[in-house]
Order: sequence, then structure tokens, then C-alpha cells
Amino acid sequence: MSVTNLDSVEVSNSVVVDSGSSMASTKVAYKLAKVVVSSAQVLSLNASPVTLVSAPGVGKMLVFDEAVVHKPAGTAYAGIEAGDDLVIKYTNASGAQVNTTLEVTGFMDQTTAQTRITRPIATEYTPAENAPLVLHMSNSEITTGDSPLYVTISYHVVEGYSVANK
Repeated sequence: MSVTNLDSVEVSNSVVVDSGSSMASTKVAYKLAKVVVSSAQVLSLNASPVTLVSAPGVGKMLVFDEAVVHKPAGTAYAGIEAGDDLVIKYTNASGAQVNTTLEVTGFMDQTTAQTRITRPIATEYTPAENAPLVLHMSNSEITTGDSPLYVTISYHVVEGYSVANK
């Protein structure tokens, strides 16, 4: 099966959790998406975050599990400043961060192929109902470079649970 930008593949069946008589059943679907972030998109990630997973719909929320980010060999990205990190957030650049910070120094500033893994943030955050997961560059824009980023993101969709009601 070929997976293209913003497509996702379900990697397991949905699980239904019976939460008792006072609440509706909750469904959880574990999924995987592969997204190609072009070099032009990388150069504008601070101002224009890239959607990794689209908003799931009303009454559903995305929960980030892990991302593998690969940069193939090519021209090293330049203009990296202190505090420039890849972060995954809900909705947009001002949304809640869900991943451990992925440092771009020693990663994107290399001419060789590089791969990094980022996992869920260690502290709690409030999930956002019906919000996408986006890739954002904190602090500033990177100025040059020509390698795309290949992001494989695993996440799960929780349905039947309203954040607003909790």
C-alpha cells in the first residue's frame, strides 16, 4: 500500500472501552501517517506550521504517540539559532506542544542523512478536541537547505469523549 502526504494507515483495530452507565463508550483507533515536508515548507515552518494529521472531527481528539523524523543527505540547513527546535503542536504555532523538543542543531545542519525520534512530552497537557497535529519550528526560520523531512507519526484517535465536558 502506498502512503502519500497526509494519508494515514490504521495499524490496529479500534478498541471500545465501556466506561460505565454514566458515560458513553469511548473508541480508540491507533494510526500511523507518513508526511513529506518539502524543503520550502521547512524554510517557513516558524511562520507556517505543516499539518501532520488533519483534525479528526467533532467529538474526537488526537493523542500523539511518537514521530520518526528523517532528513536525507543533502545541503545542510543554515541559519539555525539557539532555541530553534522542531515541535508538534495542536492546531497552529500557538497550540499546546505534545512532543519532547527535537533539537535541530546536530540534525538538520548536517550534510549526511539523519534520523531522530520524538515522543510525547513528559508533562501533562490539555488535549484539544477536533484539532490537527502540526509541525512547527520554534523561535525563528531556518535560512537555507534543500532536504525534505520525512515524518512518520503514530497517534491515536479517541472518540466519544468530549474535552469540554471534563
